[in-house]
Amino acid sequence: MILKKVMIDNKVVFEEISFEDALKYENKEELVFTDEDEQDEFEDALEELEEAKEEIEELEEELKDLKNKNIHLNFNGKGFNFDFGNLFSMKSGSKSNKLIGALPFMNKEDTYEIVEEILNNKEEYKYVSLVSVFPFLEKKDCDKLFNKFILEDNNKSKQSIICLAPFISKECLSSLVDEYIKGNYQEVQIDHLYPFMDSQDVKRVFKYIISKKEEN
Repeated sequence: MILKKVMIDNKVVFEEISFEDALKYENKEELVFTDEDEQDEFEDALEELEEAKEEIEELEEELKDLKNKNIHLNFNGKGFNFDFGNLFSMKSGSKSNKLIGALPFMNKEDTYEIVEEILNNKEEYKYVSLVSVFPFLEKKDCDKLFNKFILEDNNKSKQSIICLAPFISKECLSSLVDEYIKGNYQEVQIDHLYPFMDSQDVKRVFKYIISKKEEN
């Protein structure tokens, strides 16, 4: 049992407090434990909470450092500049940042649930930036989100395509190429996507661009 000190009619008395509430209790030095094993468990839990807090703070610092950096990535021997500042460019960036802080500590089931809620247009994820969550998701989940919000909905966030490319599959990019050679997504700098495409798709784009020049 865990007891906390309280004042009643100017007298100090002790009343029971739950394990969970004790962890949140501000004056922990006033807590009294009637069982040594429970006290050991409590101290272990406090230590774990403190470590988790430190990890989150470190992650937040890393995100701040990344905010204004343009990082050179290498995929299959080909270089690509990725601007992490885009992670914070959305209107409601604070919500995206909070989600980024939690995602690294979630398991696959948790992230899958979030992806499904985003796909179902849940209100709480309305303003979350795809660019902010993709680095923490599995490729198949990135493909689902890309297909729905970029290809199917043909939304206005086409400037994000280049930032999303490192996290989606070649098959998904092939679908984008299909649309591109149909005349859609012409404002996208398609050559920036070459490092992530299948060689056959690069060839298809090249032929399409050549054919357009010949028409002109």
